Amino acid sequence: MSTKLQWIVPCYFDTDDSSDDEIILDITDDIKHILTLNISEKKVEYGFNYGLKTFVSDEVEKVLIKILPKFRSGFVETNRVQSYVFNNLGMIYSYFNVDNNYKNWHYSTGVVIIETQLTRKTLIPSRDQIKNLNSIPYDFIQSYNQYKALQKEISFLFLSALHLTFPTTSVMGLNSVFDGGIIHFKSKKRNFYEDLKTDVFMHHVLITKSRIINLKDNLSGIAKVWDCNLWSLKRYLISVESHVEDMDKLLDLVYAMEGLFEKNASTDFMKLFCIIHLTQNKNDAKKMKGILDAVFKIRNEIAHGGSHYRGYEYIKLNGKDVLSQDLYWEMKVIVSQLIILGINKILNNKEVRNLNFKIDDLYDKIYT
Repeated sequence: MSTKLQWIVPCYFDTDDSSDDEIILDITDDIKHILTLNISEKKVEYGFNYGLKTFVSDEVEKVLIKILPKFRSGFVETNRVQSYVFNNLGMIYSYFNVDNNYKNWHYSTGVVIIETQLTRKTLIPSRDQIKNLNSIPYDFIQSYNQYKALQKEISFLFLSALHLTFPTTSVMGLNSVFDGGIIHFKSKKRNFYEDLKTDVFMHHVLITKSRIINLKDNLSGIAKVWDCNLWSLKRYLISVESHVEDMDKLLDLVYAMEGLFEKNASTDFMKLFCIIHLTQNKNDAKKMKGILDAVFKIRNEIAHGGSHYRGYEYIKLNGKDVLSQDLYWEMKVIVSQLIILGINKILNNKEVRNLNFKIDDLYDKIYT
């Protein structure tokens, strides 16, 4: 008898065709692969590295990412979200440590389920043991923390690929954001449910359905380097946690970008690197330089306490008045492109073990 793990969370993902049809990604092979790596010892921690020590590749039977996109328009069942939760998780009885918050999720809310099937058996506590929390066996508590670590690791791998593939431009501060989430284990016909709330899936992502194949390819590529030093990727994920309320998240994008270069790299070198690698003509180069000039100016003002930007102030950008938040959305695309460039560098050179660009990378681009 195997063990099924499910973590269900609210999301702010929608699709380019405005459909709310379920999307299912099978990432079994990618999770099997990362478990062949020494990920419990990697420098960058997404969840709880130590909890990953016990897992081996062969015990993974199936890993699915299920996405129920946000509802946009048309006729709708007002209990669509609650029905989706019930159809996937079953009946959640009142003696479990789960509040009724999920029953109040608005029908337009999107939902993600990270579903993992393992060959290992789990001795899930009885109803009486669950009612009396002090009676829950220590062995199950160990399994609980390990399973939670695995589900979080999978979720960050998925979010990395999702945000890098679809760096969506949206609007700051207009969407209601809330924590939510339930973790579920099932083995030997016994179930265990508990609240495991997060809002890291609540950053707006517009999924282009024709490019889901690119999402899968990017996820597989990231999985191959998951044990490398991907500090800038983690910082990038911090910048897209939840819904962006103000411009402080711009700092995380700048830190992610700065982390891609050597310690003493100047901002002028970073700007030149971006222009040479990411633009195709003179007009695009001028536009990018204007964006980066404005970003580093605001970065310095925020970091040194001189100003606070909410995202709705008008600033000059390439001769036009634009909202300051435009810089965040532009920068998100730039950093995502750089990180993909860095991951490809690692994939193409086994001696490279971190996301880092040097002067030779600029020379190679210019002279080859």
